[in-house]
Amino acid sequence: IIKKNQFWHEFEKIIQRVDILIIGGGNMLMDIKTYSTVDIFIKYVEIAHKYNKKIIVPFIGIGPISNVFLLYKIKEVFKLCNLVIVRDRQSKLLIDGVPLKISYDPAFILPTCSNKKSSEILINVINPDTFDSDKYISYREFYIKLIKRFFEYNSNNQIAIIISENADKRMADDIKKYFTNKYHLKTYQPKTTKALIKIISKSKFVIGTRMHFMIIAYTQQIPLVGLKWQEKIVGFFDNIQLRQNCYEVDNRSIDEILEYYYSEKFLKMYDVFVQKRKNEIYDNVMSNLKCIDYEITET
Repeated sequence: IIKKNQFWHEFEKIIQRVDILIIGGGNMLMDIKTYSTVDIFIKYVEIAHKYNKKIIVPFIGIGPISNVFLLYKIKEVFKLCNLVIVRDRQSKLLIDGVPLKISYDPAFILPTCSNKKSSEILINVINPDTFDSDKYISYREFYIKLIKRFFEYNSNNQIAIIISENADKRMADDIKKYFTNKYHLKTYQPKTTKALIKIISKSKFVIGTRMHFMIIAYTQQIPLVGLKWQEKIVGFFDNIQLRQNCYEVDNRSIDEILEYYYSEKFLKMYDVFVQKRKNEIYDNVMSNLKCIDYEITET
């Protein structure tokens, strides 16, 4: 463990003793907050390059990036890397002109659990304070209207809010308050990934917002729709070839989601379609893991 005030000095000493720097971290390359992790990523790579170390960047997502200069810096630092694998086509388009591979998030290769299914509809919420505080009220009202419509259509619907990140608890608590004396709305906040997978795998239908929540639902072959709050969500649905299941956060989408669910279109050939696509994604991820293995063994 490196003390914070000594981090870069100690990291530079450590990098001299190793052969390879493997650096990733999902959305490390974005600037949606007041600070950016892009400069931190760049510093890691520049230090490793200074000592002629092999640099592998696996399964990384890029964006959103609002600063054009930051995007230029990412392109330049990628040229110092031996292997870069991005996890969606949107990321590749942002870094046009730099040689890299396209893959999928490794979470896609999670095995499918064989749990007994319930009739539960899971709604995965997000607290937009994490990316745009001005949207909090509109997101809260959207979730409330969506849940209310499900209950109005059938008061016996089994509906649960599921929190997949601690930052989203405030949103879940606010929604729960609205339904306290009206309908029975459950809330899940699983403490482990294993518990999260178990809850998702037993559900009938999921409405997702967080990326990895939706990836897990997909791996468990649970019919899902998702809410577009970033372009990476569109990229996810493009990857699984279900773009039509990606909805805006607005009133029109509420009607469309309910129509989709009650028409039971999601049941027709869903398992067969998803399993075929999952196999293709699995093959792609494993192929890219072999590329990483090759780079490591050739060091």
